[in-house]
Order: sequence, then C-alpha cells, then structure tokens
Amino acid sequence: MGNALSRSNSAAALSPDYGVKPQRLAWGVMLLAFAIFCVICVASTIGVNYFMFQSTLPMSSLLLVGRGTVGITEISDPVERVERVQRSISQSTSVGTDSQSQATLSFRDTYRDGALVAAITLKRESELTLRDASRPRFEWSTINYRIDLYNVTGELDIVVAQNLGRNLNMVIRTQQGALIYISESGRYVINVTDDQVQVVNREGMALLKLPNQEQGHDIPIGEQAVAHMAGGDVVLTPSYIDLLQNSTFQETFLPEVVGDDAVREIPTAWGCGNAPNTIPRSYFESQMLDGRATLHLFRGDDATSHGETTCTQPLGTRDQPLDVSGYAYLALRATFRIDFQSLNTCGDRGSECPLMLRLDYMDNEGHLQVWRHGFYARSDAQAEYPIRCDSCTQDHEFINEQAWYTYETGNLYTLFPEVRRPVSIVSLIFYASGHQYNVHVSEMSLLAGQLAPAPEVPDAMAEATQNPA
Repeated sequence: MGNALSRSNSAAALSPDYGVKPQRLAWGVMLLAFAIFCVICVASTIGVNYFMFQSTLPMSSLLLVGRGTVGITEISDPVERVERVQRSISQSTSVGTDSQSQATLSFRDTYRDGALVAAITLKRESELTLRDASRPRFEWSTINYRIDLYNVTGELDIVVAQNLGRNLNMVIRTQQGALIYISESGRYVINVTDDQVQVVNREGMALLKLPNQEQGHDIPIGEQAVAHMAGGDVVLTPSYIDLLQNSTFQETFLPEVVGDDAVREIPTAWGCGNAPNTIPRSYFESQMLDGRATLHLFRGDDATSHGETTCTQPLGTRDQPLDVSGYAYLALRATFRIDFQSLNTCGDRGSECPLMLRLDYMDNEGHLQVWRHGFYARSDAQAEYPIRCDSCTQDHEFINEQAWYTYETGNLYTLFPEVRRPVSIVSLIFYASGHQYNVHVSEMSLLAGQLAPAPEVPDAMAEATQNPA
C-alpha cells in the first residue's frame, strides 16, 4: 500500500498543472482593462480634438448666371443640365459656360450671416469642377476656409472678400496639372488655355506651381505669371496698369457740402452728380455689397420722368488729354449688377439704359470721339424698343437682373477702325439713366500696357466695332 501511495504521489508530481493562479488572472484582466481604458482615452481625446478643432462644414455655394445659360453636371447624375438664373452647387459638380454666357460662383459663410468669402466669375468658354468648399465647424477653430477647384479651363475672375476673420486656402488645379494657390483677400485673374496658364495678381497673394516642379513661383501684386506648358518655364512680367484712380471704389470720403447727398459717403477721384431739375432726385453713395465696395446709383419714388446719375473721372482736357499712343493694349473693364429698372430695354430711343459706359477720346486725326455702350436687365419682346442708341456703334447688352457681370471691351486698338483708334483719353464716364433704376458698380478700370493681351474670345462688340453702323 505504501508503494502504491508513493507511485501515486510521483505521478501527480510529474503530471503538468493546467490551472491558472487566481492572482495572475486578476492582474491580467486588470492590465488588459487598463490598456483598453488608455486606448479609449487616447481615441476619445483625438476624436474630441478633431471634432472641436479640425472638423469642417460645407460652405454655401451659389451659382448666379449673369448672362446666357450655364451647363451643370453632377457626379451623381452625369446628365448635363442648363441653368438660366441661379442654383446651389454641391461638391463634385462641374460648371461650364459657352461663348455667350457668364456666371459667378459665390462661396458664403452661413455662420457669419451669409458673409461672402470668395466669388469666382467664369467668363466665356470656361469650366471648373468644385471639389471642396468648407469652413470650420466651430468659430474657435484655427483652421482656414478651404476652396478646392479642379479641371479648370478658360478665364476666371476671382474676388476674395476683405476682413474674413480667418485665413483662406484656395487651390485651383488646371487640366494640365498646374496648381494655383491663393491665400489672401484680393483680386485675381486666371486664364487657362491648352498651351499656357496666366495668373494676374491685381491685389493679394498668389503662387503658381507647375507639374513635376518642387518649387512654386510667387506672383507679386501688380504682376502676372505666364507658364508655357510645353517648355515648363514661367515668366513674370508687370501686368496692365490701371489709368483710372480708385477703380474699385474702396477709397471714400464724406462731403462737407450741406445738401441731399451730404450724409452719404462717395468714392474719391470720381465726380458724381444728378441731372438738373429732376424730381424725384436720384442719389449715389458708396456701399458694401456681397463683400465688394461699390458705388450705388439709385432712383425710385415711382418716378415716371427721365432721370440720370452720372459719375466722371477726367484724365485730361480736350486741349491736354492723357496720351496713350505709347501703349500696345488699351481696354475698358467694368463689374456691376443691375438690381432693378422700370423702363423696358433702354427706353423708346435706346438711350436710357440703367447703366451706360462712355469713353471720350481723341483719335488719330485729332477729332474728339465718344464711344458708348449700354446694359439692361428688362426686355419685353412685344415692345419693340431699339437696342442701340443713335450715337452708339453697337447693340446694348442684356444681362440677368440681380447678378454680377464683368464686361471687357478687349483691345480697343484692334477693335476700332484705324482712323478712330484712341491716341489720347479725355475722360471716362458711366451713368444710370431712365425713370427708376437700382445699380451697383464695383469696378471701373481702364487697363493699358505694352504686353500682348491674353487670348480673347470674340464677342458681339468685336463684330459691332469692326462694322459700325
């Protein structure tokens, strides 16, 4: 029996112990729980930090058609649709204009009462796709506004509003792979063709980077960068100069003269006034609209008589006008919106447009010439009113109401017949005319330079000025 017990104890001692000690199990569970707790804390911290400081919300993106129709294609529905007035734009949506249309894509911060962040105008034969337009979820976040566009071609006119409250990261990717970065408030022009990319920095900060190049090219204010895609070279040159002062109406003053207009600020360098002996009177004033400084021309009170509000900037006198014969390029550029007009078209004589442009200049033979061109936003097909005034060389242009529109003449030296080409400029005038009108003008520039102009799209003005009535 003793031998049996001995053998039993020996067998027990030699057999393996598959049990786990309670102390070790408890420590293991505790360490595992602590590790899970640490992971949850880290993940929660990262998640909360991202949500509070890094997460974003989409900005409001609204497309306003200034003229003609615009094609819109969404990635979720690849069938192209045509828009005539306005609509919201979502991410991965492509927008394109034809040879007769223009549209402005506005990005707004809905958390700041819809304040404008940036406005991008697509000129004729232009296209882009919206990849992203976002703002931080919370005001205390330090991240920037972000606007990302790709597949860009054609000409874009970009305005980034002042006093945004935070920085902006705008990235524009062309179809050839070039990248354009915009990071400050200001005004920019981008022109993309198959052969080159042109970036004009009128006011702000811009950088151009070509594919397969590590370094980008900073573009100072008042200069332009032209990248030739075939050779990969970038040339920086001065952009066109503006012969007008305060062309964007940002500089204002308060008149000291006591009168109907004394309480309204008006822009410097411009002389504005109303047609004499007209009741009710019209008025003019500096006003911010859609993040832009504007000159507001207005006449209401159910007026049924003729009225006119005129703004003039002289560049000389008839005896001593401003000599422009040394320039190779001269063009007039205007950005405006017509909010209301009571008359149909431009009145029964074609001379009462809600906005008229007028350039007084001396030609090659020393004769004073007056060039006029008008715009209107109301047209009744049944009322056969003329669309050209007696002294105009081209038809007035119809644009959509309550939408920004940018008009450019192209090079006046090539548009006018040789004997009528400008040699010197006397003055630039714009005015609102009619019974009732409500117009905002945000830019009036007269650009000149020695450089060959960027590729232009033929328009109605070229045909009209080459074949004047």
